[in-house]
Amino acid sequence: MNKIQIKNKINKVKQMPKRISLFLVFIIALEIYYFFSFMTKGLLVHYGYSLSSLTSLAYPIVLIFLLSVIISALIIIAYGFIHQSTWARKYAMMFIICASIWPLWGIIVGSISVEQLVIFILQICSILYLTAHYVKHYFGVIPKPKKLSLSKKDVTAKTG
Repeated sequence: MNKIQIKNKINKVKQMPKRISLFLVFIIALEIYYFFSFMTKGLLVHYGYSLSSLTSLAYPIVLIFLLSVIISALIIIAYGFIHQSTWARKYAMMFIICASIWPLWGIIVGSISVEQLVIFILQICSILYLTAHYVKHYFGVIPKPKKLSLSKKDVTAKTG
């Protein structure tokens, strides 16, 4: 990448509204927290596993796979948000809906249900935020109004 391309990307990030960038940071932080909670005291522990008891090769492979899917999805969401891609909002909504299955399952089986409930509510609020008029406007789902200007031109007729 040359310097001009790098400057263009930095300018796109700077032009992103603060609310959108805070939402992006919030989603990333929530998913990191939930994955850490899942590994230390969440559903993994509820079913009798711990990080030290994962001796079978299958469990670490599954966890690494889940972590890589989450990280790649978050990178794709961040890329789409920065470039104001119309698909990014829908992709983020689908990701959050899929991610909300885990805390919902934690609520059902009773594993630290207060924490799971708070995470589930935060994810539902995230989905509602993505359906807000402001966010739709940012991604171009609602067309931005074109600025119209009235102009006046004085013309002298041939007759004076």
